[in-house]
Amino acid sequence: MSPASPAPLRGPSTSAILCVALLLGALPSLLSLAPLPALEADPPEVEVLGPRRGLAALEAERRPMLLLVVPEAQRGAVDLWWSELGKGTLRRIAKGFLVVRIDLDGEGAWGAEAPPVEGETPAPWEKVRARTWLTGRIGEVTDRPLLLLLDCAGAPVARSDEELPKDAALKKGLSRTAALSQQRLRSIVEVERGLEVVGIAAKKRRFREACQTFQKLRELDLPSDHPVAEARESRFLDLKKEYDAAFAVARDLEQKDQLTRSLDEYEKVLRDFPLREWDREVRTRIGIVLGRLNGPIGGGLQGGGR
Repeated sequence: MSPASPAPLRGPSTSAILCVALLLGALPSLLSLAPLPALEADPPEVEVLGPRRGLAALEAERRPMLLLVVPEAQRGAVDLWWSELGKGTLRRIAKGFLVVRIDLDGEGAWGAEAPPVEGETPAPWEKVRARTWLTGRIGEVTDRPLLLLLDCAGAPVARSDEELPKDAALKKGLSRTAALSQQRLRSIVEVERGLEVVGIAAKKRRFREACQTFQKLRELDLPSDHPVAEARESRFLDLKKEYDAAFAVARDLEQKDQLTRSLDEYEKVLRDFPLREWDREVRTRIGIVLGRLNGPIGGGLQGGGR
């Protein structure tokens, strides 16, 4: 008997190949159904500022502010509340908000502010200004902690002075404050640019153009103590000096009975300075002068010489 020949080597069957291919094709889907758990990041670091540095940062960075006023007896409760905020809320605060905390002593007085950081040389008035600015927004201090959300111009958006808000409520307040800050920031930038236009026009003595631009800027709402609002008020005073001088010329001619020349000057003032608060005054004088010119005495013949 001849020895048995070895069985021939055979490749995998077609059905086996199809099974392997199907399994390999489904592997990414199977992996996507059970992703590896992500490692949770540590809570973000939130820088807490004192009053002076907080106000300076608000004006320089134009970010909204979360302001905490903490009575001495409530410090532990406030620290616990802060530690229990969600990581998402803390990230939102760290990324988009300035945080200012004022710790009060047992008498309700503000504690000492942290010393200046390296390179800072704050003027003495900065501390006083910051306290005045913040006191106007805080109002009366009580024995309860206070949380204020302020937009990027320092206008209050939300206030919680009975109890500190839960995480969900705070997150909602942060979102609303951030949205309002974007609108406010657009107004600040528009006023800044507009004031440049007003300044150039006034320098070239194109007062009508300056006043028309300025009228639009006044319609943009800014807190009166914001630096850009203060610059706007300063520009108004500059325009008013020019208006007063032009009005004085017309009034002097009227008092000298040079009525026709006076009327021309009043009408020029009306054209050159079309601000609402001046319009009535000028039109009143024009009406009086016209009355004298058209009156039975014939004032125009007496005082109208050019």
